[in-house]
Amino acid sequence: TVTAVQHNNDAAKTITQIENFVSSGCDFIMIQSGAADAIKDTALAAQKQGVCIIGTGTGLDFADMNYTNDNYDAGYLDGKAMGEWINETFGEDYEIQIAQMLYDQIPEVTQRTDGQIAGLTEVHPKFEVVANGHPTDAATAMSETENILTAHPDIQAIFNWGDSMAMGSLEAVRAMGYDESQFCIVSVDGTQEALEEIKAGSALKMSCSLGGPVEQGIQQVDMLKAYVEGTNEDHYYSPNIPIDASNVDEYLEK
Repeated sequence: TVTAVQHNNDAAKTITQIENFVSSGCDFIMIQSGAADAIKDTALAAQKQGVCIIGTGTGLDFADMNYTNDNYDAGYLDGKAMGEWINETFGEDYEIQIAQMLYDQIPEVTQRTDGQIAGLTEVHPKFEVVANGHPTDAATAMSETENILTAHPDIQAIFNWGDSMAMGSLEAVRAMGYDESQFCIVSVDGTQEALEEIKAGSALKMSCSLGGPVEQGIQQVDMLKAYVEGTNEDHYYSPNIPIDASNVDEYLEK
């Protein structure tokens, strides 16, 4: 049997949920949380009761197993995709101004954004990051993108660290009348709505898929099976799959 709950990144709520899972006899608790320090003692107490703790999405240093993404690699693939787009659209010698959305509170996001710069530097080093934003959702990404483009109207590309933010940036670019064939937004997640925009030929040119929810779920079930059999590893990774116009139809079908 499976019980799933939403904690809304509330540490106190997460602690109560872990305690309830233990008292109800759960054998595995899979946790995606950005509050590792706050929930650590409760998770350790659960482990003493024989419960296997699994960190998902965001790694937990005290977990029995972790299932995360190679976030630097995801960002690196973003950067390469943007560089290739610039080369194809404007040429290898083109000096381009870009913006990058950051979120320094989560190390995994910083790994993504560092990878984005590394990938772009390798493929098209003639760029300048002239502005940064720090959005947390589509609405804040839209408003921050509007402010950035108002201050720096010559920007022609934006790095986003997640598809929700990318959708907000896209709406701002669209509302401000930019030619979407001459503008590039790249992101990470590979969500349905992002892939639909890629297929439609919008300014959103690429999103790095982390495998999708079904594929990730199957991988995590395989982890549980391996743990029961005693053949598990300590750390597992979701895939990184760059999705652009060339392969978007294949992944939309999934």
